Amino acid sequence: MKYLVRVAVILAVAALATLQARASVLVNEQFNYTDGNLTTQSGGTWATYSGTGTDIQVVSGQAVIDSHNAPDDGISLGGGDYTHGVLYAGFDVNFNAEPTGSGTYFGLFKDASTFNFFARVWASNDVSLANNVKIGIANQSGTAHYDGDLTIGTTYRIVVMLDNTGALPVGSLWVNPVLESDAHIVGTDTPTIANPNITQWGLREGTASFGTFENVDNLIIGTTFADVATIPEPSTIMLIGMSLVGLFAIRRRRS
Repeated sequence: MKYLVRVAVILAVAALATLQARASVLVNEQFNYTDGNLTTQSGGTWATYSGTGTDIQVVSGQAVIDSHNAPDDGISLGGGDYTHGVLYAGFDVNFNAEPTGSGTYFGLFKDASTFNFFARVWASNDVSLANNVKIGIANQSGTAHYDGDLTIGTTYRIVVMLDNTGALPVGSLWVNPVLESDAHIVGTDTPTIANPNITQWGLREGTASFGTFENVDNLIIGTTFADVATIPEPSTIMLIGMSLVGLFAIRRRRS
């Protein structure tokens, strides 16, 4: 019996330690909403920061981005001061069509304005390779640094870093990383704003030259790479609960 108590305690402590390790998570968005407009179905968790028309849609628990050039929606990071820190965003994406033309950016960190966007995640058509999308990153401008191709119909984990610790913000991007030291690309354009105060992560709908992609899901924003690179599973809170319930049951049997 003492062994079982010890196991329950160890599980509870381990679960609490895991929760503390992920305490720097600012956003954990699974898009578990009823189908419809993202801003409406999220109850205001997402808010439009630019554009008019048909809102970004939630379909089967995923945000759908397309070429409607419609409202762009953002989710708050909680009101912290992120003018001199490092922020990470991780999300799953699955493209279902190639962008036409030069493509555009669809994910970004932003300040309180409607036009200052940083660590812009770009998607572009790779004319040399069918059924592929080139993924890129830009620090602030429309000049993206591209590297690698994503296959249509395959889900990828994208990790984005915005390093705001230097004189100017710098964006980096990983595809399916395990470690922060894994191969990645860094934006090469020169930002015009120093140390912006980042307030939101934004999803942006592009023009007709963009195309359509689905399965924007499992969005996590945090202050460490480990926060966002993987999706926590099983639920840490559930693990804590199971451990404590088991411990309580054992104690009752002994009393």
